Amino acid sequence: MDFFLTDPTRIPLPPEEIRIIDLSSKPLPDVDQIKVIIEISPFQQRPNLEIEVRNLDEEIIASISIIETITPEIDINMHMRGNPKNVTYLLSAVLYYAEIEESLDPAKPPSYPEQQVIHTREISFTYN
Repeated sequence: MDFFLTDPTRIPLPPEEIRIIDLSSKPLPDVDQIKVIIEISPFQQRPNLEIEVRNLDEEIIASISIIETITPEIDINMHMRGNPKNVTYLLSAVLYYAEIEESLDPAKPPSYPEQQVIHTREISFTYN
């Protein structure tokens, strides 16, 4: 178990109880990027996140994977492909766990089980 305590009043939760508390975006001036701000519950085990920006036609415009985050508050900048001005987008975040089963046999590749999705959140925003 990994504990990263920054605020003693926030008790780390087991994997099945953590949630995405806040998800927001802010277009960055003069560049085709957005700042994505995510806050998740304090955790006992480091979770993974998949973050995507899609247009209303469901095309992926930007995506990022965060593997075993060490902090519950995350600020990242994402580059927006194409001409993002005056368009509505969907920003989604998926919080999950996945264990990689490694083999002791070097000739056998590792096994990648499916994601155990704990929580998802989605918002829409317009890039101006």
